[in-house]
Amino acid sequence: MVLITGASSGIGRALALHYARQHCRVVVTARRAALLSELADAIRAASGEAMPLVCDVSDAAQMKAAIAQAHAAWGRIDLAILNAGVSEPTDSLHFEAASFVSMTQTNLFGVAYGLESLIPLMREQTSGGQIAVVSSIAGDRGLPGSAGYSATKNAVTALCDGLRAHLREHGIRLVTIAPGYVHTAMTAGFKSMPFVMSAEAAADLIARRLARGDRVIRFPFWPSLFMRVVRLMPTAVFDALIGKWRSPRERTQN
Repeated sequence: MVLITGASSGIGRALALHYARQHCRVVVTARRAALLSELADAIRAASGEAMPLVCDVSDAAQMKAAIAQAHAAWGRIDLAILNAGVSEPTDSLHFEAASFVSMTQTNLFGVAYGLESLIPLMREQTSGGQIAVVSSIAGDRGLPGSAGYSATKNAVTALCDGLRAHLREHGIRLVTIAPGYVHTAMTAGFKSMPFVMSAEAAADLIARRLARGDRVIRFPFWPSLFMRVVRLMPTAVFDALIGKWRSPRERTQN
């Protein structure tokens, strides 16, 4: 059984349909009930079994209840993909703590709430389970215009890095997924997206690499490599070359 959060659109929806075509049982969660209902119908049409659950991942009680309901219905969770996320621009000169807190609540604490419920369940399962957490290559280093989003994804990556090895000793395979630009509702306002992928192509790549046991899934290759180089830049070089760059979202708003 596969559980996917943030499944009403984008990568989450594409992954749900991918696993439906593999005749999987798929539990999908999101905040938008109408889109979830449409997705559940699409999953069934693609030969999968669907359980749509309205859930806000930033609410600890809702996350706990959704995971418990999914586990109770089908007895185990083989793969959980913690995909839900939000992105808002960060204006350096008019920094708003409320915006950053909102992103952190969904992008970071939403993952934490999921892990808190999933880890004990998977420890009790025969053959453990797999948890995939969607971060971003934007988490490699804070980027102008996206500083808040980058910070939340950096924290997600660090959290997974710190948990992964110990969890594997107990049969739980924790995977970090770090995409570059993907055509989703989140990136709809961006004008410039180098090496952008469709949600369907991203989902197929993710599913293949989850199946082969990768511990970290980064893509596309060139943006991922670029961000690794950016991460290693001395601060003065970064500030001169990257620090004054304007994000695609800022250009769109202007």
